[in-house]
Amino acid sequence: MFKAHRDELLDIARFYANEAVTSDIYVLEAWKYQGVDTCDESNFRHIVIEDGQVQDWLDQKDEFAVFSSPTAHAVLEGSIRLLFCDRTDYRPPGFGMSKESYLAVERDLHLPNSTLESIFSYQGSYSKHLTPASDDSSEGRRLCLTMKVAQKMPIANYALSMSYDPVTKITTALIHGSYLHTVLPTMRNSLWHQPLGRTPTARHLDYAHLRLPNDPFEITQSSQIIAHLKSCVEQWTHPLFLPILLVYNYRIRSHLFAWDLDDQVVDLERQTGVVFAGRTVRTKETSVLPESIPREKIRDLTKYMHTLMAEIIFFERVVEWTSDCNDWLESVADELYQLKVEKDSEILEMIQFMRSDAKNFKGLVRALKERVQSQINVLYSYIAQIDNSINAKIAVSSARDSSAMKTLALITTVFLPGTYVATLFSMLMFTWSSSTSSPSSSSDPIVSPKFWIYWAVTIPLTLLTMLIWRIWWVWQERIYEKESRQASGETKDLPLEEED
Repeated sequence: MFKAHRDELLDIARFYANEAVTSDIYVLEAWKYQGVDTCDESNFRHIVIEDGQVQDWLDQKDEFAVFSSPTAHAVLEGSIRLLFCDRTDYRPPGFGMSKESYLAVERDLHLPNSTLESIFSYQGSYSKHLTPASDDSSEGRRLCLTMKVAQKMPIANYALSMSYDPVTKITTALIHGSYLHTVLPTMRNSLWHQPLGRTPTARHLDYAHLRLPNDPFEITQSSQIIAHLKSCVEQWTHPLFLPILLVYNYRIRSHLFAWDLDDQVVDLERQTGVVFAGRTVRTKETSVLPESIPREKIRDLTKYMHTLMAEIIFFERVVEWTSDCNDWLESVADELYQLKVEKDSEILEMIQFMRSDAKNFKGLVRALKERVQSQINVLYSYIAQIDNSINAKIAVSSARDSSAMKTLALITTVFLPGTYVATLFSMLMFTWSSSTSSPSSSSDPIVSPKFWIYWAVTIPLTLLTMLIWRIWWVWQERIYEKESRQASGETKDLPLEEED
């Protein structure tokens, strides 16, 4: 089944020959001699070859021949033959070599048929099976492993395919991945477009702090793997050495990525100004007032928070895969008795440590998610406070408008009865014609002697109108309060949904 699917994937994958990318083929050879626990030019070789030299390297011809023994009586215990192939394309995956060279590598290094399937994996995978060591031998068994890490570009995106012969203790392997020979990509704050202190120089200091051997300022994935390999000569003959080496390197890079995430979360908490926990020495800045946050910053903070949350969710998958892979390595280590492989206490100890570390890492990811979610809640609270402040201002403005309208209505009410009465009696209250008809009539009064009737009717009518209005207003307030209490009581009496 793998072979049929492998043929399909061969047609999909992109292979490059006679191009500049073919120079990114690194090969490594290490020979373990009895009694030799150091790595030098006599038992270690690391060179760059071209696509046309791949077959010669596989056949160990000419310049690629096996080194002579460092001493006359040195006994070869085992060796490692490893080829690094850069992933030149993302989807579908590309190879920095020709198709013919890849097929030769797969054949001569005895790689499993699931190699391409593993390389195409995005979410991460691992597999193990045993095959006969050779066609004419049924006694020996060859251990074949494939492992593809969960893809997260700032951490790693490489796959390992290997074969181990328990008789000769020779490990042959292919590592295919992105940016194998490129300086570590730094995680950047996507909002402010600034590095968070993890430049190549700072990365180098991180590795020095972790006591990881590395060439100065050449912090690449291949250089990390090679540095680890050089420091573990005693484990070169163990079948799980390369898988553990890659998982360990993946773990270290995950730790550095977690530091970046934590720096971003701390920076986020500093910007919101409401959290001061987590540091023994930390300036307690004044909390940010919701009204003082510009609308543009709220929009940027929202994008920043959700981008950071997405990064943590992706990283959570990395941690889960690491934990599952360590469990798988432990199960493979328990089955090595079938190959009559001697137990290595240091290998087992490393598996147990990485397994425990990965499980504890889950707690860190959970804490980061909760901290970011807390800041999202704070931001939403800020937005709600801003909305409430705006609504309060609108309510005050509405109250002022309402007061003005009430004043106008009251003035209208006060003058309405008088206007009505004046209109009703206007023709009878004043004698205007007497003042203009003749000079002799100047002594006649203009105001009617019965003008008091106007006031006698207007004043009581005005007071009666205002009294009726006041009674109606109090009645309406009581009805409103009653309806409010009823609505509040109905809300309290609503049944709660039962939990499943």
